[in-house]
Amino acid sequence: MMRYLLLLVALFVAACSAPAADAARETQATTAYEHLAAERFDALRGQMTPSSAETADDATLRRMADFAPEGEPESSRVATWNWQTVGDTQAYQTLQEFEYPDRIVLWQTTMVRRGDEPWRIDGVYINSASPEAAELARFTLSGRPPQSYAILAAAVVAPILCLITVVVAALRRRWGWMVASFFGVGQFTLNWTTGEVFFELLRFALFGAGFMKTGSSLDPWMIFFAVPVPAILFWLLGRWRPKPAKPGRKSAVEDSPPV
Repeated sequence: MMRYLLLLVALFVAACSAPAADAARETQATTAYEHLAAERFDALRGQMTPSSAETADDATLRRMADFAPEGEPESSRVATWNWQTVGDTQAYQTLQEFEYPDRIVLWQTTMVRRGDEPWRIDGVYINSASPEAAELARFTLSGRPPQSYAILAAAVVAPILCLITVVVAALRRRWGWMVASFFGVGQFTLNWTTGEVFFELLRFALFGAGFMKTGSSLDPWMIFFAVPVPAILFWLLGRWRPKPAKPGRKSAVEDSPPV
């Protein structure tokens, strides 16, 4: 049974790790942004697929270029990326952040290729926000409504309760309860920035809680917890007590009549 427990932990760790973005695609996306910011529209269209180049007229690209401040960004990074393959067509999408003294620019680039053809840009999107917007999205404990603190506390307590229950259930050899106690049922999700709370009844969470934030510094922290129903029932129903000992066979001496 310990082997299966270690396997579950290994799979959980593997799921949490992610490879780095493709450096070539990152460079291609950065070059496209530089063409737009410098208003080298012909160079940008030269990287696009024919269908995208047709719709990327100068007026449209100029409006997009207004979101890019003048000068060089102080820093840049890939916030998120994903890669999909359908048949012989591959699609790669990156979301990059370019930080300027007074603006943060979000630049999304979708690149595609068929077979061994070169990668071409199939779509771009740009937006920008002030550094204050990124500050609002930071995780801070001050100035939050009471329900936010309650959900945060539950998100801390739930995995602790699940872990303790899993260990005790394993020691008591109650394997069904051990497996069930890994999960919580019915998920509450909190947007830490806005204080909004969402509830999903048919949802399960490993160890009953977690947190999530996409790569962009402008996106809020999302904190969630699922009610650890199996773990709670384990304690309420007294399954933490040792199993009653099975009656043993009487010895031959005890069974024989006295002489």
